[in-house]
Amino acid sequence: MASNICGSRGELKETNIRNWFYEIKEYFKAEGILDVLSNGNRVFNVDETALFLCPKGDKVLAQKSQKGVYNFNQNNEKECLTVLLGDNANGLQTPPIIIFSYERIPSSIVFSMPRGYSIGNSENGWMNSANFYEYIVNI
Repeated sequence: MASNICGSRGELKETNIRNWFYEIKEYFKAEGILDVLSNGNRVFNVDETALFLCPKGDKVLAQKSQKGVYNFNQNNEKECLTVLLGDNANGLQTPPIIIFSYERIPSSIVFSMPRGYSIGNSENGWMNSANFYEYIVNI
């Protein structure tokens, strides 16, 4: 099956990427912090991924005339948790953070987290700017 991609990502060209890096370098130069780019311990890349707790069902066989084929479940089909992972340019992995959709995270989850993992929460289990800020500042 083909993956969905938005138009702006589909139109991205190598020249756009190279220009972005040029602009970042010029900004760092103007701010007097160009040395950051030569220190792999200070160059990070992080990415998040959503893990849906109620994934879509598999393909099924049904009569052609059947109007709807459903897989009933007890969870919200959009409920998810988000995991943010990162590495620096020298290969050091940052501790992951897992964002849950609880107002108060149950103690059973808190105490079952592996050492070094961080946890957070948001209304829908997605990463938001407040969680990201807390992660960058405190983790």
